[in-house]
Amino acid sequence: DYDLSEFDVMSSYDLLLSCNNKNKKRFLFSYESKDPKLKVEILQRALLDENTEVIHYAATELNKLDAGLQEKINTLEKERENITDKNKLKETDYKIYKLYRRYVNSGLLVEEILNFYQNKTLELLQDLDINEKEKELEKIDLYENTKDKEEYERLLKDRIDKYSETDIISKYLRFLHKENRFEELLLKYKEYSKKYGDKIEKPVFLES
Repeated sequence: DYDLSEFDVMSSYDLLLSCNNKNKKRFLFSYESKDPKLKVEILQRALLDENTEVIHYAATELNKLDAGLQEKINTLEKERENITDKNKLKETDYKIYKLYRRYVNSGLLVEEILNFYQNKTLELLQDLDINEKEKELEKIDLYENTKDKEEYERLLKDRIDKYSETDIISKYLRFLHKENRFEELLLKYKEYSKKYGDKIEKPVFLES
């Protein structure tokens, strides 16, 4: 019997590259993930399959995921129109924002549609009734997935200047690595590691 629990991410990808259509279909019918983005990645890989049944099922599941998120957003936005209680309104606004954030991070959206929903999510964040420190962290997470690299870097630097959080420092070093700014990366790593030691994530190319 096919035991789904024994498959990690890599073996799942390998399975989709195999010629065993029976197992591929059984896997896709059974596959669930706590991370929606991971499930979307698996299904998008399945769209490249040679078997028409595998492609059809993957496309159907992707459409269901997309429609499901849109339905949840629409339902909450309609409910919001009739809410008068301030605490309930605050709670609902936060739920709507979280759904939009989940949607833009799902991997379901691309190009102009993705840009539209990213901007919409940022607008919702600006209007949220939460403290500024929490809002700054949310903004960093959102800008990490946008094309506006300058603003993302500015937000990271500003956060580091204010709070010197080691996880944000590590995030900034990963950003410099991704942008191939290796000289800056080395200088910053030396600077921060002197202050915080092993709490700072060592760049991958320095591990060996």
